[in-house]
Amino acid sequence: MTNHYHQWCRSVKRSSYVAKITAYLASYGDGPGATGNWSKGSLTTNLARRLEVLLNDLGGDQEGLLTICGEAIKQLNNALSFLYNAPLFLERLECEYVCSRGMYFVQTYSALASKCFALNRSHLYPLFPKLHAVHHIFLTLHQQATNHGYGANPLAASCQLDEDTIGRVARVSRRVSSILVIRRTLQRRLMTSWQVWRDAGLLR
Repeated sequence: MTNHYHQWCRSVKRSSYVAKITAYLASYGDGPGATGNWSKGSLTTNLARRLEVLLNDLGGDQEGLLTICGEAIKQLNNALSFLYNAPLFLERLECEYVCSRGMYFVQTYSALASKCFALNRSHLYPLFPKLHAVHHIFLTLHQQATNHGYGANPLAASCQLDEDTIGRVARVSRRVSSILVIRRTLQRRLMTSWQVWRDAGLLR
């Protein structure tokens, strides 16, 4: 698993973020199910994209679960990749593209959870509240497109924007005088923000 992951990271020129895929990292054998024991969002993106390749390389299994799972993660990756490259507002067709793939993932995951529960392997696809939240995201986007002809990119409300801002300010704070750390951090942040806003045409 580790070798496959590192080979994939090298092939797509992405940082691996972890040295080894361990049983703990993948929650292997945990009672609640495979929740994953990491917090870095970029690692989640890596593992989701790499999972699509891994399942394709593994081929099918007796129950056909891997094939179904592979198609579900492919559809989710397509939806998220589109959103990350999309503007703040999406046109109706763009909303339909994202929603159809997102809802496919939600419905397929739920079906896999039901099937594995019947096979006494419910730990493989645990039903956590997060899935309900994901369902609401795609459902809201669908309703916006239906009612108004456009929808807001769900990533606009993502905590990643806040985390990115905090991270950038934190890096600046570690590169200024400790005597005037607050003032210098704010000044440098305003300077870098001004450059971005000017390049975007928001300031003259």
